[in-house]
Amino acid sequence: MIRGRRVAAASRVRTCGAAVALLLAAAIAGVPATATAAGTEVDGFAEVTAFTGLVNPTAVRFAPDGRVFVAEKRGTIQMYDTVDDTTATQVADLRTEVHNFLDRGLLGLAVDPGFPARPYLYALYTFDGPIGGTAPRWGSADSDSDPCPGPSEAEPSCAASAKLVRLTLDGSATTRQDLVHDWCQDAPTHTVGDLVFGPDGALYASAGEGAGWDDVDHGQAGPMPNSCGDPEGEGGALRAQDLRTPDDPVSLDGTVIRVSPDTGLAPPDNPAADAADANAQRIVAYGLRNPFRMAVRPGTGEVWLGDVGWDTDEEINRLRDPLAGVANFGWPCYEGDARQERYASADLGICEDLYEDGEAETAPWFSYRHGRPVSDSDDCGSAEGASSSGIAFRSAAGSSWPAAYDGALFFADYARSCIWVMSQGDNGLPDRSTARTFLADAAGPVGLDFSPQGELFYPDVIGGTIRRVVFGAGEPDGENPPSPAPNSRPQPQILTPPSGATYRPGDVISFSGSATDPEDGALPDAALSWELVLRHCPEECHVHPVQQWTGTSSGTFTAPAHESPVHLELSLTATDAGGATATVRTRLDGSPA
Repeated sequence: MIRGRRVAAASRVRTCGAAVALLLAAAIAGVPATATAAGTEVDGFAEVTAFTGLVNPTAVRFAPDGRVFVAEKRGTIQMYDTVDDTTATQVADLRTEVHNFLDRGLLGLAVDPGFPARPYLYALYTFDGPIGGTAPRWGSADSDSDPCPGPSEAEPSCAASAKLVRLTLDGSATTRQDLVHDWCQDAPTHTVGDLVFGPDGALYASAGEGAGWDDVDHGQAGPMPNSCGDPEGEGGALRAQDLRTPDDPVSLDGTVIRVSPDTGLAPPDNPAADAADANAQRIVAYGLRNPFRMAVRPGTGEVWLGDVGWDTDEEINRLRDPLAGVANFGWPCYEGDARQERYASADLGICEDLYEDGEAETAPWFSYRHGRPVSDSDDCGSAEGASSSGIAFRSAAGSSWPAAYDGALFFADYARSCIWVMSQGDNGLPDRSTARTFLADAAGPVGLDFSPQGELFYPDVIGGTIRRVVFGAGEPDGENPPSPAPNSRPQPQILTPPSGATYRPGDVISFSGSATDPEDGALPDAALSWELVLRHCPEECHVHPVQQWTGTSSGTFTAPAHESPVHLELSLTATDAGGATATVRTRLDGSPA
């Protein structure tokens, strides 16, 4: 058990403080524990590392036959034969099409529920080019990482789009079929989200509104028409309300769509299946900022969404019946259960019309405020930064977990490094009053999923691992393996930029470095890898991957923009012939524009 990974006890009511203290103390010590849950003594939990050596994993999914698939942000998909397999097989390489920069990349993955008879995987990713265009536009073929040029008069942003594709698995290779190509994006964030299947076999896809995050964005930035072709006063975050502006083509930005997994078209029972616009036919929910993750509540057709907030609130939204009507969750006119003050003050016609019609059609089922704990028993603090990054329901089928977790809702926050849980109430829905910490100091979760055996898995996007929460785990059996022969670590150094350098968004920055090794001497370029991350620090810092480079001693990047306070961190990792590694880092601080 890694120190600091704290897993709280389960119950249908709040666990008493003494039981929590007992469980946390044992978890930190790395041994099993017991705690009282709903009057029953239960063993403790432990977090272990399931898979390692991944490149920014973003999603983990389980096939009915036991295979496990992991999406990597750069645009690749890895396959494991079982949850205990340690060697991955790459089955898809979409890097030429995927724009991997900041929050963009391959973010959504699903396995066909009929797998392997239906040998299909589904991927949702930022496309490196315009809707209907060809890739790559900004990056280069077969590249792990792509640039995003700064704004100019000719190009107000590195505009991109997104794709939903179906991949047919044949052995260890896949072929691609495009299902939907849409989702125009002005800014390198609020991009695509998640993929889940409904109980009837329909495929749901979520996506953000592709707008900027620094200020109120209603499409006014840059020359008109803007890079997504929105009419004046209807772009930016207002694309999330595009279904209410019928005089222009309907965008899928800020929506959840329901489509056929075979064609990408709207099924005939969609609530807007009779609309004239094909995109309008697909939409079952809109008015969303960044519905990064979704889940279907077991035994129902309900779709639950984790929507990343802006100024005030993170939301969990419940799409009660996707077939009953198209739901509007109100963004950007609303955030949480109230009007969004900055958008309301901007006197935008789309929002004013919505306010005049009454309140938002669908308020969040649950929300938590930035700067406040999620509940009275929240061990994850109340940092100003927050980012809803995972949502999953636990089914009782095939699970060894305590019955107190049956039907429970788990939800995660990447910025707060936390996973919470709500017990199932008597009405079958999660009981909001039972919200409590399940895993504190989690390793940057960007998704949650349960295996067929009922264990919780999540991707550690920065650490390159998949984490697994197991129940009733003890000390590993067997003796420790013999230590390998000594091998000194290499010695990397960053030559440029110097530590303490400053930048402005849009600056083109050169970097260079080298490494030596006591046994191998000067290491070749092939031994070097770089990673650029953006650290957003409203209180406690959280990390956004920006770009990566492998096999080179130098290069350039364009400094990205992000809301303050923020700084960049560039790291150089060297790997010697014996596999030993060492990493050095340099920090770049933003300077006033």
